[in-house]
Amino acid sequence: MGLNNFSQSQLHNNEVKNQIGLNFSTQNTRSLNVATKNSITEQKILAIIKQGADIIFLSDLRLNSLRQKAACAQIEKNFYLNGYKFLHNSQTSIRGVGILIKKRHMMTLLYGELTKMMMEIFYFWI
Repeated sequence: MGLNNFSQSQLHNNEVKNQIGLNFSTQNTRSLNVATKNSITEQKILAIIKQGADIIFLSDLRLNSLRQKAACAQIEKNFYLNGYKFLHNSQTSIRGVGILIKKRHMMTLLYGELTKMMMEIFYFWI
């Protein structure tokens, strides 16, 4: 059942639930500020994870991961210690996106994707 089958009032009243039972959230970080160590970065990380969503989409990271490898590793560690796997694509100091996935859902999501790929391969060879 697609979103087109729901009325606008149902969408606005949050009556539509996703079919895989996960909560989603988005956050524009306006830079995680990895070039300088300060409490603002830590405050942003805590504010993001406080949302408690299962999957959080992040935008405008500005990690500059090609040059700030140690700082990026520290941010990944901070998210991990708070229950999230952090995946990102933010190689320069402009823009960049990321996804936080609760660790307890990583295997479920990976298993589901692997099962789907194996079924596609299986049906291809029949």
